[in-house]
Amino acid sequence: MLDYVRLWLKRARLDANAAVRLAKRDPVLALYLVQQSTEKACKALLFAAGKEYKDVIKLRHSSLKAFLSFTELFVQIEWMKQSFSGLVAPGIYQELDRIKKWGEHPKENRKFWKDLARYDNVTIDKLLSIPIHYRMACNGMLQLIRNSPNLLLTSNQLEITDIVGVIEKYATDNFGHLTNETQIALASTFARAFTDAIGTRRIKEEVSKTGKVIFTGNEISVTVDKHFRFAELMVDLYIMSAITLPHESYTRYPSNPHGNGKPPRGCEQYDSSIGVFFHIKGLAKHAQEISNNLHAKAPMVTEGIQNSLAALRN
Repeated sequence: MLDYVRLWLKRARLDANAAVRLAKRDPVLALYLVQQSTEKACKALLFAAGKEYKDVIKLRHSSLKAFLSFTELFVQIEWMKQSFSGLVAPGIYQELDRIKKWGEHPKENRKFWKDLARYDNVTIDKLLSIPIHYRMACNGMLQLIRNSPNLLLTSNQLEITDIVGVIEKYATDNFGHLTNETQIALASTFARAFTDAIGTRRIKEEVSKTGKVIFTGNEISVTVDKHFRFAELMVDLYIMSAITLPHESYTRYPSNPHGNGKPPRGCEQYDSSIGVFFHIKGLAKHAQEISNNLHAKAPMVTEGIQNSLAALRN
């Protein structure tokens, strides 16, 4: 399975590399290749999650269907969904959620697809800033964990509440100087990421042997760090999908000469009136970074997805 995931990620890298080379000479074709790279990377992670070939391939070339399938995977991983919704500006989170909800019933509002394609400069800047803020929040959390006292889990504690609840209290106690909303998001994220990484069953087995188990702050941060690095890549890909998904169709062909409505309706209509036009070079480089990172860290990402989904089943 890992080799097959890497094969899809290799194709994503090739598309992104071509987009970087073409960004100045043919920016619209470069944008199409950015979208294709993003779509292939999303499909690679669906394979990493154990999706069957027939289920992924029937998404065909629909960037929207690939995005919705990836979103479904993203929100299944509860701790990642909570951290994302808790640490990202509410307005942007609502906009991304709006894409998901609209995508489930696209015929009800065809205009929305056009609205996505015409995101202005400010909106795209805000979207691109999300992975940066998310990475900073995760790094800040890891620093707090690294400097925290030992985490003690006892059999008495686990008789009263579940493992996630015990770890959430530990996190809340150590993140107490933060604002309440951020504190809750960080504590919940940390608790779920840690239990996913270690495994609830393994923790219970360790506690049952001696009546207690102790984790140092450094041990915890090393364990959770791998999960956060995996989460950052997922967030990067999620945002790139949201930005590029409507351009899969408009960048491919010239517009209908008898059509009407605001551009873009075809590849010849991309100009400075469309926000994404100013970002094509940057998006190409970002797609290259994402695909390179995913390919290099394919074992970690695959393991992170599989562990998190396994934790949901337990």
